[in-house]
Amino acid sequence: MSGYYSKAQGFKHGGCGACVVLLSKYNLVLDQVDDFTVSSCLTLLCSINGCSVTTTKGLGNTKDGFHPIHERFSGFHASQCGFCTPGMCMSLFSDLVNAEKTPRPTPPPGFSKLEVSEVERAIAGNLCHCTGYRPIADVCKSFAADIDMEDLGFNSF
Repeated sequence: MSGYYSKAQGFKHGGCGACVVLLSKYNLVLDQVDDFTVSSCLTLLCSINGCSVTTTKGLGNTKDGFHPIHERFSGFHASQCGFCTPGMCMSLFSDLVNAEKTPRPTPPPGFSKLEVSEVERAIAGNLCHCTGYRPIADVCKSFAADIDMEDLGFNSF
């Protein structure tokens, strides 16, 4: 047991995205690890046998240091109550992980292989009732290889 408990329990209907976690499972046929997100409130324990589960605290925490996603959420002031933040982080992280597996050119340090149009869709299944989506979308877009940083909102990262 890792001791990391970070997923939020929302409405228990799978619609808000607050409880999103990353599942990783080895694919024997393709000889690779497949990574995908699930709403943990709707996922039966027996269905994840053989999978690795990563929560937002598995990405980073106060003890081990924060992940760049966490740092940018803070730097762009994209979290108010914090309820949706774990799910938003994991949805974005999943897209970043899967983008690294594509044969696209290597981006500059601090960016991903995703384009703006792709990272905007990263949080399409997540709801936020506090901040509005501008700062959250700016966090996502800040990882895009084709972003002009001057197009993003106020940030301190």
